[in-house]
Amino acid sequence: VVGVNFKEKKEEVEAFVREHKLTFPMLLDGAGQAAARYQVFALPVTFLVDRRGMVVGTVLGIRDWVGPDARAYLGQLLVGPAAGLDAAP
Repeated sequence: VVGVNFKEKKEEVEAFVREHKLTFPMLLDGAGQAAARYQVFALPVTFLVDRRGMVVGTVLGIRDWVGPDARAYLGQLLVGPAAGLDAAP
C-alpha cells in the first residue's frame, strides 16, 4: 500500500497521516505528475498493482478495504492471474 496525495503541501499530508494513524508510505505529488500519468480524474481512486507492476484494477470512490468482500478479492489477486476479476467490491 502506498498513498498518493494530490497537490497538497507536505505539512497537510503529514497532519492527515497523523490524524488517521496511517502506517504506509505517502508519495507527495505536489505538481500532480502522478495523477496525470495515471489519468486520475476523480478522487478517491485506488489502483491495484500486481507483482509485475501492472495495473490490474481501478476503483473509484471509497471502499471498505478491510471488509470480507475486499479481503476475498485481494486474496484472489494474490493467488494468481486476474482472470474473471473485473470489478472490486
